[in-house]
Amino acid sequence: MPILWLASFPKSGNTWARALLANYIAGSEAGVDINKLPAFALADSGIWAYERAAGRKLPNAALEDIMPLKPKAHAAIANINQNLVFAKTHSALRMLHGVPTITPDVTAGAVYILRNPLDVVLSYADHYGLSHTDTVDAISSENLITMSRAGRAPEYLGNWSAHVRGWTRAPGLARTVLRYEDMQADAGKALRQVLNMLRQPIDETKLAQAVGHSTFDALQSQEALKGFNEKSRNQQQFFRAGTAGQWRTDLAPYLVELMVERHRDVMTEFGYLDADGNPT
Repeated sequence: MPILWLASFPKSGNTWARALLANYIAGSEAGVDINKLPAFALADSGIWAYERAAGRKLPNAALEDIMPLKPKAHAAIANINQNLVFAKTHSALRMLHGVPTITPDVTAGAVYILRNPLDVVLSYADHYGLSHTDTVDAISSENLITMSRAGRAPEYLGNWSAHVRGWTRAPGLARTVLRYEDMQADAGKALRQVLNMLRQPIDETKLAQAVGHSTFDALQSQEALKGFNEKSRNQQQFFRAGTAGQWRTDLAPYLVELMVERHRDVMTEFGYLDADGNPT
């Protein structure tokens, strides 16, 4: 069956969106185990699909090795079951080495999650063990690629603005766009948007239950009890703060100015700058 992509630039709320949707679909009174989220939404970066496409192991595969395998790898993900398949990706949406990074033939649509890039800087720096200055440069670079590692293929990210534009402007792509800040203000409304896109009848009891199981406190409590397999070795914890606007106290003013200078147009388009060009 086709894939519904749960797509975002890293550290923008993808895990939260997956938790909301997984908890709604599961309808469990106990809540979904956060360490089972990868099974709910298979990762585009999972090396197994590319190795299946190649018919061999791919240790330390480079992006140029991965790209020709994308169509067959995505077909392998799509054929996991006979229902709509959910898959997580941080990949930019574009042509690369003559191949689309997201295969149209097996794509049903996408939920794209974006977040104020000023807050992305803080979360990205924590996850990857970088300084704020290096992070601002990294997420503003056309050449940003995640590194190949055990079990994971590299993903091309590019810069934050191009990433957002690629997913939100792709012609012919059925999509729902969620802002992290709007999810935080009303997670139930955000989940409704996704379910409406999927043309699913909404069960109010399940929706309220899913929201309750997916609060930041609930996810943080789960991580404290049993850890989280998506936490990087650089982090003390994955679910770190979960707030919007932390950049106001934690990001140096000159870096705020630099981010605004580099990403002004897209920040304005999605409400992260006011009419006078000031960060909101």
